[in-house]
Amino acid sequence: MKFSKIEIDGPRIVELNRLGDDRGFFARQFCVDEFNKEGLNSSILQINTSYCFKKGTLRGLHYQIEPYAEVKFIRCISGKILDILVDMRPSSITYLKSFSIELSSDNRLGMYIPEGFAHGYMSLIDNSEVLYSSSQNYIPGVEKGIRWDDPSIQLDLPFIPSVVSIKDRSHTNI
Repeated sequence: MKFSKIEIDGPRIVELNRLGDDRGFFARQFCVDEFNKEGLNSSILQINTSYCFKKGTLRGLHYQIEPYAEVKFIRCISGKILDILVDMRPSSITYLKSFSIELSSDNRLGMYIPEGFAHGYMSLIDNSEVLYSSSQNYIPGVEKGIRWDDPSIQLDLPFIPSVVSIKDRSHTNI
């Protein structure tokens, strides 16, 4: 795996190291040793999948508060999404700065999102599926959320979401 830093300290773009031949290729999706060598939290307590029927479906932006903050590792296994993260660490010089990246079944990129970041994604085409691991169990009552259209985070979306849950629409601005 190849780990690439972004302009916000902590998250990483994760590229597969493909070993190919006439059958196709083999690649490690996740490796505890490689994550640990990179200094990343490799703990996994849950592996989840999420499927979006329609282009423009937005999920998020969610995070869990201390002491239940979580690390997420995201891959799009079918379709295409815009993966979004926002730095929610008040002491960070990039507090409220957002970052987004296209993840797809074609580019096979992954995104490592450390504790202290709100996360969400929007499907860019119909029938998109995401597989993600989490270092923490989901705990009702400790989840927080921010609105995708909160002007303080200045998300750069390619279009306005068309499907947003009641829960995600009810988040307040920061």
